[in-house]
Amino acid sequence: MSDPTTSDPEIISESQLESSKPEETQEAAPSKVEDAPPTATESDQAPDSEYPKLTLYYFNFEGRSAAHRMLLHVTGVPYTLADFPKSEWATKWKGKMPFGSVPVLEVEENGEKRLLWQSNAILQYIGKLAGMWNYDSFDESRALALLMSSEDLFAKLADINQQWLLKKVYKIMTFVGKDGGLNLFISRFAAQVQGKFFFGDQIGVPDIGVYALFKMLLGMPKVDVKVLPRIQENDVFLQWMKNVEADPKIFEYLKTNDKPTFER
Repeated sequence: MSDPTTSDPEIISESQLESSKPEETQEAAPSKVEDAPPTATESDQAPDSEYPKLTLYYFNFEGRSAAHRMLLHVTGVPYTLADFPKSEWATKWKGKMPFGSVPVLEVEENGEKRLLWQSNAILQYIGKLAGMWNYDSFDESRALALLMSSEDLFAKLADINQQWLLKKVYKIMTFVGKDGGLNLFISRFAAQVQGKFFFGDQIGVPDIGVYALFKMLLGMPKVDVKVLPRIQENDVFLQWMKNVEADPKIFEYLKTNDKPTFER
C-alpha cells in the first residue's frame, strides 16, 4: 500500500494502485485517528450494539473499501463510514494512518481505540466479529490464500495503472487480452469454486473480497470493455459472480450504493 497520488483522473484506486512512490518515514505509528471527517455517515444500525464501535476510513469513492462495505452490509455489523476527498489525504490524513495508507478500520471498545490496516486483515476481523469466519485449520488457510491471491491480481492492477500513466497501452491490453494473464487468474479462481461459492453454497468472506476486486477492475474506464469478455468466456467464474450478486444483501448493497468506483 503506497501513497495514493496520481495525475490520471480516470485510472485510479486505492493507495498501491495509484502510485509507486515510497512512503515517508514516520517516527511512530498512530494508534487512533483523532479527527473524523465532517462528512462521516453512520450505518443504519442500533447504537447500543453488541459489537465494538467501528469506523472505516477511506476516500470518498469505493476503491478498495468496497469489499469491507459489502461485508459490513451483509453481516449487519454497525459502523461509521468516514470518507474524505483525496485532496485532503497528504496534508490531513496520511500521517494519522499506521502505514500511511487506507483503508483503515478504527475499533473502539471499552474506551480504547485501536487501528487495523491492510484490506484482507480488516476483512478477516469483520468476518470473525460477525461469525462469518468459521473455518477449520485447513479451510482458514485456504480462505486466506484466496484473499492473498486476489492481492496478486491487485499487484497486476497496480502495474496496469503505472503502464497507463506511462502511455504503454499495449502492455495493459496484453494482460486483459484473450491470451493474457487475466485469463489465468480467472481460471484459477474458477477452479476454487465448490458449489455456488468458494466454500459450498453459502457466501463467505473470500467470495466478497475477490468479487469486490473484479468489480473494481470492471469499473476501470477503457479497460472494462476488455475485462468483461474474459469473464464471460469462463462459465464457472461467470456463474460464481452471478451467485455473489444474487445474494440478497449483496444485491441490496449494489442497488443502494451511491459511491463511484473511482474518484470523479
